[in-house]
Amino acid sequence: MHACTSAESSSGQAQPAFNHFPVIQSMTLVNFMCHEHLKVEFGPHINFIVGQNGSGKSAILAALMVSLGSTASKTQRGHKISSLIKEGSNFFSVAVTLFNGGSERFQWEKFGDSITVERKVTLDGSSTYRLRNSTGSSVGGDKPREVIREIISFYRLQIENPLILLTQDIAKRYLATSSATERYRLVMQGSQLQRLSEDYEQAGNLVSLMRNRLSIASDRIVDQTTKVGKIQSQLDAIKEAREMLANLEAARREFVWAQVFSLQESALEACVQVDNLKVKLQNINQEIQSHTDSLVDMVSKEEASKASTEEIRSTVLPPLRLKVAQIESQVLMISSQISNCETDERVLSQGRMQLLESIDKANAHVDREANNPHATMAPETGDQVADALRELSTSLVEKESKLREIDCQKAKAEEQVSSTESQLDEIKANEACLCCSLKLTREQLEALEARIPAAKLAITSAELSMASNAPAIEGQRLTSYAEIGLIYGPQMLKLVQHLDALPESKPVGPIGRFVHLKEASIWATAMDALIGRHMSSFVVSSYPEREILNKLLSRFEVQNSQVILLPETPETFMQFPETSEILTARKALEISSPIVEKALCTLSNIHRVLLCKERTEAVKILSSTTSHRLFDYAFLATGQKISLSGAAQTFFSFGSKDRPSRWFGTCGLSESHSTGSVAIANAKVDLEAMHRSISAKRSLMSSLSQQLAQKEQIGNELSTELSGLNSRVKEISFQRSSLVAEIRQMAREKASLEEELSILKRANDPAAISASQQDVQSAKDAALRRVAIIDAQLNDLSCKRSQLQERHLMLTQQLSESQCSIKSSEAALRIETDNMSSLVAGIRDVKASLEGKRIQLVHLEGQLPVLHKSFHSLTEEHTDAYGKAIEHWPPAPLASEVRPLDDIQRHLRSLEQQLEAQRKAHSSHAANLQEDSDRLLMELRMASLSLGCWTQDASSFGELIQALDKSLNDRHSRWLAFRDIIFKRADLHFRMFVSARGFYGRLLFDHEAEKLDICIVRPSDMSQQAHPPATTSSSVPKRASNRTQVAADVQNKPQLSPSASSTDLKGLSGGEKSLVTSCLLLALWECVESPLRCLDEFDVFMDGVNRKTILKMLIEYATSTNSIHCSNQYIFITPQALDLPRHSTDVKIIRLRDPQRSA
Repeated sequence: MHACTSAESSSGQAQPAFNHFPVIQSMTLVNFMCHEHLKVEFGPHINFIVGQNGSGKSAILAALMVSLGSTASKTQRGHKISSLIKEGSNFFSVAVTLFNGGSERFQWEKFGDSITVERKVTLDGSSTYRLRNSTGSSVGGDKPREVIREIISFYRLQIENPLILLTQDIAKRYLATSSATERYRLVMQGSQLQRLSEDYEQAGNLVSLMRNRLSIASDRIVDQTTKVGKIQSQLDAIKEAREMLANLEAARREFVWAQVFSLQESALEACVQVDNLKVKLQNINQEIQSHTDSLVDMVSKEEASKASTEEIRSTVLPPLRLKVAQIESQVLMISSQISNCETDERVLSQGRMQLLESIDKANAHVDREANNPHATMAPETGDQVADALRELSTSLVEKESKLREIDCQKAKAEEQVSSTESQLDEIKANEACLCCSLKLTREQLEALEARIPAAKLAITSAELSMASNAPAIEGQRLTSYAEIGLIYGPQMLKLVQHLDALPESKPVGPIGRFVHLKEASIWATAMDALIGRHMSSFVVSSYPEREILNKLLSRFEVQNSQVILLPETPETFMQFPETSEILTARKALEISSPIVEKALCTLSNIHRVLLCKERTEAVKILSSTTSHRLFDYAFLATGQKISLSGAAQTFFSFGSKDRPSRWFGTCGLSESHSTGSVAIANAKVDLEAMHRSISAKRSLMSSLSQQLAQKEQIGNELSTELSGLNSRVKEISFQRSSLVAEIRQMAREKASLEEELSILKRANDPAAISASQQDVQSAKDAALRRVAIIDAQLNDLSCKRSQLQERHLMLTQQLSESQCSIKSSEAALRIETDNMSSLVAGIRDVKASLEGKRIQLVHLEGQLPVLHKSFHSLTEEHTDAYGKAIEHWPPAPLASEVRPLDDIQRHLRSLEQQLEAQRKAHSSHAANLQEDSDRLLMELRMASLSLGCWTQDASSFGELIQALDKSLNDRHSRWLAFRDIIFKRADLHFRMFVSARGFYGRLLFDHEAEKLDICIVRPSDMSQQAHPPATTSSSVPKRASNRTQVAADVQNKPQLSPSASSTDLKGLSGGEKSLVTSCLLLALWECVESPLRCLDEFDVFMDGVNRKTILKMLIEYATSTNSIHCSNQYIFITPQALDLPRHSTDVKIIRLRDPQRSA
């Protein structure tokens, strides 16, 4: 149900046209606070909203504020805008229509004569605005709130000003308990003086910031001035150094030309010596080449013979021997199975014959019983049969006991055969493994022995090279490139220098360049076995990079280097499991490149490899439930690899000729050693390692040979034992077969005797005879069925025996073929062994001869680099000296004009000392004087430019600060003047308004304490000599005809001050206090311009007389033609009834329906 309203003018006539500017025409509230649907039409001038408490009067004022953009907290009705929605609804909508047809119109072409602002809010707090023109069409575009702000600014609507729009809460607080400080703050806020004061304060803070910037600029000017002076002094020092350089160059010119002739003569002598030595070297090289060719041919033949021999020993013979042993064991097993089948056939045949005999006996018994049915049994015959049956039973029990003993013996013998066969197979497998290990050890030993002469030659070459180059490298320290060249060789050094010069992304490597082992003395062997093979590898991230690097490796002739493709991933490199108490291979390394770290983790799983000093510790960690998933295997310090099964495997890392044999034992070079000494030390370490490895290999070969002989002896013994066991099994099987036949024969005899005894017992009994015949017939049928079963079993055994015989024949043929192959392989092995022995003797002789030639060649080659170096050094020095002389100075003077070199050198040293002192004094190098000069000139220009900029900034900031200070002071002075004028005007109008009640009063402003005190003198408190105001019968003073006359009357009143004759608001009654406060509000209205003014429940504390007076005062104030606010629109809200004259057409009363209250 919608709320209803009624509106009427004081005269009851039609409402006048909207001639005032501006005006609120109407408002519509939907689901807002207590209103379900309310539409209010406002008059153009004075509007009174009347209704009981709870009828929603103040909600109209709150809706006006909300529709024009205010928040819920500004309305004093809640903290959230959604809290204003009527209970039970999910939205509210408020719309206000503004008159736009006056003399000043806002975008009239777009909106027309009216503007409607509509705001809709839902329960979730979302708010939407909409603007409509006079025709009801939606306008305003995509940003209606900005248009609303423009409308409010255009019409000067101060909806959040407490003096202009006094809400119910503010009115009650202001009228009832307002203090002097609150009144002063209200006046400052309502007159906008507080906002101007805050703006001036912000402007002052900005000026302070600009002063700080000016201070910084001044400091920078001082710094830049000091810097310019310092740069100028450095330029003067460089000029002096240039003059000294010119003198030094002149002395050098004289010294260079003196050296040219001496160097030329020395170079010619060295050239002759080099030519003679080259001729000797050429002859020796030819001899070495011939020996080398023959040696290569013999070595290739030896390698081929050795490969053939080893192939026969390790690849051909062990499998053949193992195959022969397997075939022999299979032949024996099949023979035993055939024998068992034959024995079973004999047993079954005997059983079958016995069953047939029992059937024949049963037939004979039936016939006998049929022919002699009345035969009687002699007593003597029965006793004899019973005695024979007892003896036969006793013998049968003894035979069965003996059969059980034979069965136990046979089971034990078969178990021994099975155990012996498994041991023999294990021995043969161990023999094959030992043969392979022996072959591998022999190959490693031969490879080490072949490397010994080369290692000795390398030591001799390094010693000669160090002896020849000792003066040149004395005091030189190894650099990173020097270490690379020493460890990897000159080809790798050139490749690394080329890669480092590339500007784009480049391959990473060699890997050993970025890896350092923390405890090399302990873990060198283990880490060499794990990652030593990767130390000369490179890491690339794409296929094009790999192709480019392969070309570079071929171009620089770098060998034994792998290219590892490891694509880059966008995510962060994976984190591998690490534990603080367990040492892994990753923890033992210091890796300076994350790419190298990722490569080693990917290739060798260094994060999943344990390093342990003891084998028991490694096995314990690997077998634990918490660690077996984190680690793959472990390495001991000795180089042994421990797998999860606990088996150990020894790894030996022998490097190639391009890098040291034990990487982590030699790569951590100290910079304090010279290149030659380090090379010799490494070569000697390699040689010692080779000798130790050779000794170890020989010991290992001897041990392996002994183990192999022991295994062969054990195998022969086990074969003999196996043959005896097989014979024993055959013998026991034969005994068992015989015993089983005897037991069966005795069982048949026992059955016959029992049958005969039963026949004799039943001879005189016809019923027993009949039952006996039936029993005999049943036994006969069972025997026939048993015969059929035995026949089927005999057929199965016959088929199985045939298959076993065929398998035995085939294995026998394979055994013969394998034995023939072994004989032919052994013959070929003897031939190859003889050939290899002759080749080894020839190779030994050729190596001895070649070694002598190489020693001679090394000696001569050691001399040749010295001569070459001397010649090249002299030639380069002569060429450099001559080139410098020709390039920088005129031709050399005559010999008679040249001073001695010692005098020139002393003069040069003196000039260089002076230049060095100049350099130390000014921290510049003579070779970089031009660069330093250009740099200082650039710095001088930049410093001068910066100094000019800072000076200009300081000047502009100073002028701006002065202008802002002057403007700010002027504005503050005007603000003070405005404040005084506003407060004086408020005091004057306050006197005018309180005089209407017969009071005399004034406003006392204390700007320092920010207080506003109201002093009132009531008529009853004034003396009889004072001029009392003329009052009507209702004690309401007559209002002057115009405002000027009233102001003059007020000025003629006695001046009041706080004294005994005056009182503040505390001495007044509630109605008088409300009246005086309303007069203060009207006085303040005179100081604030606004086209709309609203008061909510201003008369709540007034009695009837004061309320009537203030209502009359408000209407006269609003309708006075002399007032500047006579064209404004007023909205007054009161809960009390109104008694206004009916002849006024400017007043519109809006009555709200009484609220529905529950009983």
